[in-house]
Amino acid sequence: MYVLIFEMHGASGKAYTEISDKRVNFTIKEKINNNVLLKSELVITAGDLKADVNWDIERQIDVNFYEERGVFRKDIKSVRIFKKDGGEFAVE
Repeated sequence: MYVLIFEMHGASGKAYTEISDKRVNFTIKEKINNNVLLKSELVITAGDLKADVNWDIERQIDVNFYEERGVFRKDIKSVRIFKKDGGEFAVE
């Protein structure tokens, strides 16, 4: 069993909803002993950045980043985190 932790941080000194670079940090840990299996960071330029996470199977996590602008949704970026045959996780 694993735990996915991700944090999104906006640019310093700017409102989070302002279009700017957002840092997104991913961490995957083992649930029982807290061993860190993956640490990764990416930068996404967006306004009010949100995410949907889909973890259907143990070996693959899909994260879709988007903005909501009124009733419209703008997809920004999709990220797949997967478990390689050797056991380590990677981001594509």
